Amino acid sequence: MKEKVTAIIQARATSERLRGKVFADLSGKSVLEHVFLSLKNCPEVSEIYVATTTNKEDDKIVELAQKYNIPYIRGSEDDVLSRFDEVSKITDSDVFVRITADDPLLDPEVTGKVIKEFTSGDYDYVSNIIERSWPRGMDTEVFSREALERSVEESDLDEYKEHVTLYIRANGEKFKIKNVSSSPEENMPELRLCVDTEDDYKLIKIIFDNLYEEGKIIHVGEVLNFLRDNPKYMEINKHIEQKKTLGKVY
Repeated sequence: MKEKVTAIIQARATSERLRGKVFADLSGKSVLEHVFLSLKNCPEVSEIYVATTTNKEDDKIVELAQKYNIPYIRGSEDDVLSRFDEVSKITDSDVFVRITADDPLLDPEVTGKVIKEFTSGDYDYVSNIIERSWPRGMDTEVFSREALERSVEESDLDEYKEHVTLYIRANGEKFKIKNVSSSPEENMPELRLCVDTEDDYKLIKIIFDNLYEEGKIIHVGEVLNFLRDNPKYMEINKHIEQKKTLGKVY
């Protein structure tokens, strides 16, 4: 019998670098709505939850979740791990997928590959970010209920609570971990296809303006072909540096 897989989208409006980025418009839909649509087009995902905060600014996130009939929970702004734990208490799923709300080009086929790798073996954690090959913005992390529970119980640093899977990745010897890599054609780890800054948004908007069609998913291969044909666009956010956690970029 197919395992039940619960995708949890962590979302908040008060991001430090680009406040309200999850509501930014891309071809008539918000960044967050495109994340919803990606996951709804991933057959390996059984159900979707939004894990947001109790902040007033996140009321709009709740409204969007309701619009798409996606259940949600509201909790601590800083202790994101506790939000995931809250979802785990209201679903009988044993497999969870961590998705961030700033990845509007998330490819459901990439997400599906990572999920299938997890469910085909005996793993605690499988992702495509331990050794990056796809562009940033395709990030998919899959982990077991047991790994989540251990993270909640054993996390003793604020960073572990803010970055849901950091305890697992920083303590790899305690868990059965696997990395999923892209094909050579989709190998471009230096490229940013997330929305974390204004320049990230400028690039993503250009991509949507050129490739988006209502009702269709933009796959990562299409994006990379477009950017290879128009390399000037890749310069827009090339200078952006990812923020470090515990002295390291994850």
